[in-house]
Amino acid sequence: LLMHTSIFFLSPIGMKTLENKMENPEALAPLKQIVQVSTPCERKIISIWTNPIYESQLTPLPSRANIECLLQALSAPFFLLKVLDVGYLKHLLRLYCDFRDGLIPEPYFSYSDYLLMNSSLLVACLVIEEFSEKALNGGGPMPDFKSLREVSDNLLDNALFYYSRLSVISGGVSSIVGSLFLAFYADSISLSRAAYLISSSAIRQAQELGLHIEETYRTLPQHERALRLNIWWACYVFDRELCIRWGQTPVINDNDISAPPLPGFEAYWSPNQTAEQGPSKRSIYHFEIQTLLEPLLENPSSSIDLEQYISTDYAFITAKVYDNFLRAGALKNVIKK
Repeated sequence: LLMHTSIFFLSPIGMKTLENKMENPEALAPLKQIVQVSTPCERKIISIWTNPIYESQLTPLPSRANIECLLQALSAPFFLLKVLDVGYLKHLLRLYCDFRDGLIPEPYFSYSDYLLMNSSLLVACLVIEEFSEKALNGGGPMPDFKSLREVSDNLLDNALFYYSRLSVISGGVSSIVGSLFLAFYADSISLSRAAYLISSSAIRQAQELGLHIEETYRTLPQHERALRLNIWWACYVFDRELCIRWGQTPVINDNDISAPPLPGFEAYWSPNQTAEQGPSKRSIYHFEIQTLLEPLLENPSSSIDLEQYISTDYAFITAKVYDNFLRAGALKNVIKK
């Protein structure tokens, strides 16, 4: 809430609101000066996202050795990795490197494949920048980059180019996952507005694939079913988190969702339950859920499953807050006592 309101009050509309509410508007002079200095910097950062490079300006991916180091960084536990088919990503990167090294004929890569490769490696750079050597298994060697920032900037330029090609068409699962990783990167560098727009595009593509409805999952193999469920509920988490932060209307309507629960939590799943229907399953099965989650705390390799459940459950709570207090007309029938 603080981040959201801070961004609002530093906007032109926010500054005008403060002026109208203050007895001495001149007291805002130092804050206005800070905004005047910071605005050009902000516009410079945003320009990278609003003006994608041309195809002739695309840069190659890092070397095979450095890609392997970046893939190690993607082993750091955070819930977004649940949407990534690591085996498929490694297959794409191996084909890319084999062709570049002259070992195989040129393979076919779709725009979705290129987006997935660039955005996932971009997030890997972010992990390394944030956690340094701790992000690598066993404190392994850092990538041999002259400038990690330069590599990150190139991957971002590439990812934005491919995203701009896919934003108005459905590029399949790879396009959705690539967009979610790009949105995660944007949110991590405090460009949550860009993250909201990018994730909204990913959600629309997920809905086109029917990931929000139960029938889609009935005939899928177990691995594919689990992956697509993870993708859908990650979309839900992004939608609820960013819409609250920016005061936007959610893209996803809870009444349109019939997707199955996350594996392991079927008995406790009640995202659409209202107060009129009685106590939620969360409150009824409080101790059972605690028993299920506590072992995950003791096993570092399972922390990603714990984060996924907590993030999704928090998104359900956020959805109820929005529905009861923030949606249009939510408070019209509230009786003041």
